[in-house]
Amino acid sequence: RVHKRAMSCFEAPLPELSGHSDSIFALAVSPDGLYLYSGSYDATIVVWSLSHDEHPSRIPERLAVLRGHTDKINALAVASQTPGFLASASDDSTVSLWNMATEMPVSGHRRPTHALRLIPRPANGAQCALVAKSDGRTVFAAGLDRVVRAWFVPPADPTGGGGLSTVTSCAFILRGHAKEIWSLALSASELVLFSGGSDHQVIVWDVHGVDPTLGADAACKPVALRMLEHASTVRALRVTPDDSCLFVG
Repeated sequence: RVHKRAMSCFEAPLPELSGHSDSIFALAVSPDGLYLYSGSYDATIVVWSLSHDEHPSRIPERLAVLRGHTDKINALAVASQTPGFLASASDDSTVSLWNMATEMPVSGHRRPTHALRLIPRPANGAQCALVAKSDGRTVFAAGLDRVVRAWFVPPADPTGGGGLSTVTSCAFILRGHAKEIWSLALSASELVLFSGGSDHQVIVWDVHGVDPTLGADAACKPVALRMLEHASTVRALRVTPDDSCLFVG
């Protein structure tokens, strides 16, 4: 269940959103603030319509259930300049990309489609952390196999045509962690990537040259700039909007 609370009244319990059959492990909000996405251990993503009218306590409407993963969903990511972009990472070792604005409108909203599946080869570990650049063209994913993968995403088909595509070759593989990776974060400038894991390390990567318009052969491979020690497993990373602070948890 998802609990919806208005920012102005944290002291008052508000209605719950029920739509999953198992624990919810990931939440994301679309850049335009119109949709909430919830990812669950039931292997589905629920799309909710958020209210921005004079009734902020109105229960959000469940618009769609996205199916495509075969195991638990661990992470969701949106792209700040691409409202129709959603990515999901799962225990099934894959990352899925969803086009949230395709096909004909349904009840005033557009029907989302499963547009692209990213499958590492070999697929030997759950994908647990996920982050996307603002244009939705570069996705970083990491998990139990101890590496970060940089994927270049082809431009979306605005008509939603072509059906589901599969990509098995990522642009770059970033190695440096000795154990599982649980968290990823991009700086606001999108020039630096942070990864954290069970080895109590945060690795700082230079990703300024990771440009999908150049292709994997011409783009610059990310370089590890430094490693930061932490007292325990790193499960959460956040960067302030001005890039002045990195928070590690």
